[in-house]
Amino acid sequence: MLAGFLLAVGTIGMSSTALANPVLPDTAISPLPTYTNFSSSCESIALYATQAIHRLPDQLKARCRDNAGVLHSAEIDLNLCVGINYQNASLLWSIYGKFSEYCSSCWSAGTRVEFGCACRLLTGNATKISTNSTLDLDTGIGNVNGTLHCAGGIGSRGD
Repeated sequence: MLAGFLLAVGTIGMSSTALANPVLPDTAISPLPTYTNFSSSCESIALYATQAIHRLPDQLKARCRDNAGVLHSAEIDLNLCVGINYQNASLLWSIYGKFSEYCSSCWSAGTRVEFGCACRLLTGNATKISTNSTLDLDTGIGNVNGTLHCAGGIGSRGD
């Protein structure tokens, strides 16, 4: 009843043509920016844990160059960028993915930009799925003027 009242009140004074043919702004929704290759302009790259509960290395820290070439300390919470595939428990890029809720251990694999975790989840029939997988951090994190970015968020920058 209330919804019908609000609809009726919201349409008072509008012609039936305006309701049937709304004018939309001449702008398209742009896709999320892609952030990659942070390691080409950053050094002293390290993973570390901030949460005493999980003790997972869920933070990426580095010294990154700004547009003038000056190095700044930069860090980003990987939970903003990395999640898990709900079908096989592997790592993937995901906006606000919160991978640390599903993974029991993580590591730097091979290079400091290759990130690996052992993750698991319960399926609808309570079957546990566990897997070890890796993710190249250079494929989803970028350096924008000395600050680390991913599709899910912006890190912090110090001087």
